[in-house]
Amino acid sequence: MFFFFLIFLFLLKVSPLKADILSARFELFISKEKGLLQGKALFFFDKEGIYTFSQKDLEILSAKQGEESLKLYSAEKEGFFKVLVKDTKSPLLIAFEKKISFKRTPFLKIYEDYLPFPETPLSFEIVINNYSEVQESLIIPSEEEEFPNKETAILKIEKPLRNPPPIIIVNALKKKVIDLNQKTLVFYLNPSFSERDWGVFEKNIKKRLERFEREVLSLPFKRLFIFSHFEEKALPLTLFLKKELKGDLFWDSFLTLLTEEIFRYGLLVEDKNLLKALSLYFGAYKLSENKIWYRKNLILTSSMEAQTFFYFYEILERNIGEENFDKAFKVYYEKFLANASSVKPVEVFLGDLLETKKFDLENFKRVSLKVKDFEILPVEERKGYRLRFLLVQEGTFRPLKIKLKILDEKFGKEEVIFLNRESESYEFLLKDKPKEIVLDPEYKIFRTLSYRELPHTWKSLSQLKFIAYLPQKEYYSLYRDLIEKLRPNTLALHYSQPELQTLPKENLLFLHLPPQNYHLYLPEEGFFFKILPHPLSHEHIIAIVKASSTKEIHNLLKLEDSLNNYSEFHFQGKKIVYKRIMEDSEKGITVKLTEERSYGLKPKNLESLETILPELLSSQLILIGENHNEYSHHLFQLEVIKSIYHYYPQLAIGLEMVQIPFQKYLDDFIEGKIDEKELLEKIEYYDRWKFDYPLYRDIFLFAREKKIKLVALDLPSEIVKKVFKEGINSLSKEEKMLLPELDLYRPEYQSFLEKIFQKHDFKDNGTKFSYFFQAQVLRDENMAERALEFIKKNPSYKMVVLVGKGHLEYGYGIPTSLKKRNFYNFKSILLGEEEKVEPSLADYWFLPEPKAYKPLPKLGVILEEEKEGLKVKEVLKDSLAEKAGILPGDILLRADDKELKKISDLKIILTFKKEKDLLRLELLRKTQKITIEILLE
Repeated sequence: MFFFFLIFLFLLKVSPLKADILSARFELFISKEKGLLQGKALFFFDKEGIYTFSQKDLEILSAKQGEESLKLYSAEKEGFFKVLVKDTKSPLLIAFEKKISFKRTPFLKIYEDYLPFPETPLSFEIVINNYSEVQESLIIPSEEEEFPNKETAILKIEKPLRNPPPIIIVNALKKKVIDLNQKTLVFYLNPSFSERDWGVFEKNIKKRLERFEREVLSLPFKRLFIFSHFEEKALPLTLFLKKELKGDLFWDSFLTLLTEEIFRYGLLVEDKNLLKALSLYFGAYKLSENKIWYRKNLILTSSMEAQTFFYFYEILERNIGEENFDKAFKVYYEKFLANASSVKPVEVFLGDLLETKKFDLENFKRVSLKVKDFEILPVEERKGYRLRFLLVQEGTFRPLKIKLKILDEKFGKEEVIFLNRESESYEFLLKDKPKEIVLDPEYKIFRTLSYRELPHTWKSLSQLKFIAYLPQKEYYSLYRDLIEKLRPNTLALHYSQPELQTLPKENLLFLHLPPQNYHLYLPEEGFFFKILPHPLSHEHIIAIVKASSTKEIHNLLKLEDSLNNYSEFHFQGKKIVYKRIMEDSEKGITVKLTEERSYGLKPKNLESLETILPELLSSQLILIGENHNEYSHHLFQLEVIKSIYHYYPQLAIGLEMVQIPFQKYLDDFIEGKIDEKELLEKIEYYDRWKFDYPLYRDIFLFAREKKIKLVALDLPSEIVKKVFKEGINSLSKEEKMLLPELDLYRPEYQSFLEKIFQKHDFKDNGTKFSYFFQAQVLRDENMAERALEFIKKNPSYKMVVLVGKGHLEYGYGIPTSLKKRNFYNFKSILLGEEEKVEPSLADYWFLPEPKAYKPLPKLGVILEEEKEGLKVKEVLKDSLAEKAGILPGDILLRADDKELKKISDLKIILTFKKEKDLLRLELLRKTQKITIEILLE
């Protein structure tokens, strides 16, 4: 006998016999007065063996089979016990009790462990024998319920569960029921939830759940109970929701929790990592309107949920792909619902499908992808190009499947590459020359995002971790409620206003004031918010918040849902002054290839424009010095303008090539009152500026499209020419009234300009250097003064100034004039080659890649303006004019029916002509009028 007892103990500890429970019935008597639940559990078996039951917070009174009392043995797991069942004819009867409080509280009381429940999934029923006493305050969720009499309630659960549904002790809650596709949702809501709100909610949830069942998963339970609660969680047949029943955040949370319910209690998934991944994937993700945006948004959160989702998603994508996975799982799920015992457990099925044995997150981290050593080589025999590059995985390593886009001037192609080592080289043969490559444009990899990929919105503050700054402790009471709201995301709160160049490389939130030396206009009244890239880190952002009162912060908390997706807003009271959604951020890791990228010197370190942009954003004035005839310089200027406009729509462009008296026509052009031809005529473009308008045309058109103010900066050329020839003293009293404040004592600048003067032929035409110097300084002073006048009148604006680089080199020209006026919030950029490079050259120096430019068509004539028209003084050999038969002495009267009075009239017409266009000329030859047509080549 002792030998058999030892064998029994061994079986209990080492290898319990596998056995099955056919069914179970729990009979409960619940005394509100005593605060006591007393119960009997009856289990029916089809096999003898050892069974394990939970005992957490329960007092087990006895265990019997028939008349025989059974001994309880300790299980390996804490809170469990074991029983040896030797007879299948008699049910196992376990008597138990548990204390339950019915005292009224503001919150629900939830009891999860109130039954001795087996480890094996089980269908069962619960009988409450004194139901009339507790029916108003006690709820046990079930799939079906019967009421044989007033005192008895029979609660049935057909779906096998590993845990019983909870007991919920409630106070006065409002009960609402929704029937959906032969399923029932029972809601217990706060009594303050109005009938009107319920009507809106009911309509929304029906619509979303019908789509969920149609497109994703059908509910495995006949009934589901849903409660408003301070804590969010899923229990068997029960959901607890803590969010207000509206808004995108609620629906995302609800669908994720609902999916967790399905997988945890419907499909009996035990692996916590897999459960969370499946809940996110089949929950809010599958019903999201934009799955790319959802994945990107999840990466931004840096949360455990993001890590879990992408661990599962990367395996899914690498092995089978999302579409194939969804099809395979749909077939599996339908079979599971029809007969769960006929299919593998879900963990086993997914492990086989995705070729993975274990869902282990321990070494799964955010990866950083870098493209290095790229080159583009022409392939003459194929009349195409060979693109090569090295792709490097930094921070961690795992095999990756990566979508790649290769873009050229017109089209692009998509490829899928596999990165199975820490670094790997790739090569592609292409028909057209590639312009850029884009890695992971659909955000299928858990990786570091560049700042250009970041969506800059108010919602970002609830997704990112950041350091917060208050300039002084005295402001704490003003921002206290906002600080408390954002506390879960706040790494630290500092009472200081740091200087721009000392900012830590983290996400930063500035309350009340931006960093020192950072230009940002803040309104006096209301609540203001703006989010921007970090000036010193490409992977972080800074956000600026200013409130004029605690009332405005309380208004923000009320308006928050409607402002979540805005990158900038300002409201007073509940009135929105303005709000702005920033233009789309980049999708994917965009790498501009060498031929298309401009590099510069910030002294000694090569930087791309993308890299320095956050630093430029801190300045109110950005000066860009150009070579007027270099098309690539103007494309670079446009790129800067577009990049700044992306963050600051309140932007102006200062133009050297337009003189102050013509400001009205720039305004008319931006407002759409005049077209390009009229603009060029009104501002006398070709009379006062000798460079082709198409060099600048893209800038003018972008400004008009975006309603960006154009500001004329230069003095009238009549004044400048007069000073150039005769000096400032030659100006009349009236002319001197137009001059800016002038400081001609600039010895270093004078020496610099004199070297330039000596290299040109100014002396040959009698020009004095002193007058040349006066004219140059006069223009510098005027352009600086004009820019500052605009900024003072429009303090919320930034300005990009486009001038010849001679006005900026070594800080002598406009930069000195700005500093003399006590203005230092500017940055200067020089473009093109320089004879001498030293740190004082400019803040940044760039060498844009040369870009082909086709000059305006030229007729090949030398013209002279006369009363009747334009007289031909000379016809150049082999020119279009010679081929068309134009002769010296001819007078051009009209071009395309436009009367020609000035040479600039003809230039404007040619400006808008394309290659192979016809130019129709009417000319006077002696006394005869002749019409000819010239094919422009």
